[in-house]
Amino acid sequence: MKKILQNIKFDLIFDNCAYEVNDVKNLLQIVNNKNVVYLFSSTVMSYLNLYLKETLHERRWHAGSSTRKMKGIYIDHELNYAKNKRKIEKFLIKNKKIKYIILRIHNVIGIDDFSKKTFKLFMSNIVQAKKYNINEYDNFQFTYDQDLIKIIYQLIISYPKKSDVFNICNDPISVKQFYRLKNRYFKKKSTMINDEKFPFPKNVIMNNTKIKNKLNFGFTPITKIIKKISTSNEFK
Repeated sequence: MKKILQNIKFDLIFDNCAYEVNDVKNLLQIVNNKNVVYLFSSTVMSYLNLYLKETLHERRWHAGSSTRKMKGIYIDHELNYAKNKRKIEKFLIKNKKIKYIILRIHNVIGIDDFSKKTFKLFMSNIVQAKKYNINEYDNFQFTYDQDLIKIIYQLIISYPKKSDVFNICNDPISVKQFYRLKNRYFKKKSTMINDEKFPFPKNVIMNNTKIKNKLNFGFTPITKIIKKISTSNEFK
């Protein structure tokens, strides 16, 4: 890769694969272009110990230093994923020579969702959710994949001139409101396969005003998302 990449001039690198900080260091060293912008796909989990406590703002990132497991929500693999993403963020933020854009992305849902979180969410019902200590007045949040694609595209064609960090997510929705909307459009009987847990953590809420204001971006209304997914061929 070094032989191929070292003589190519890059304006921007969009990295959706990096899980280890050394991978990022090596890549940027190979490219060795002071003017390159590094667009890094991170995760809401990089905040770590702010879970279940408050709405998460980009400026509160430094408070997320703990790596303890939060009420058994995430398995060890997901915690390691979060810690590795956080290490990459820390490396980028501390290195003043690198121009970066960090996208802290909430759980992604969509019709063609390889992780199956969308399927599990729409195949669950309020009774199953309550079994896992999910109250109907709890809130959850996600990123609609089509919105994420539009944001990435917009950043690539008109990326900021200086380093920045953005939270990427739709507005929160209560569990009660979600099931009320889902039942309006979703006609198939909801039965979770293998009695899976509610796929998204409750009350892990990110503030998304920065991406709305800086990019003048309008997220797809949640009602429209639920209707589109509920009536897709995936559930017919």
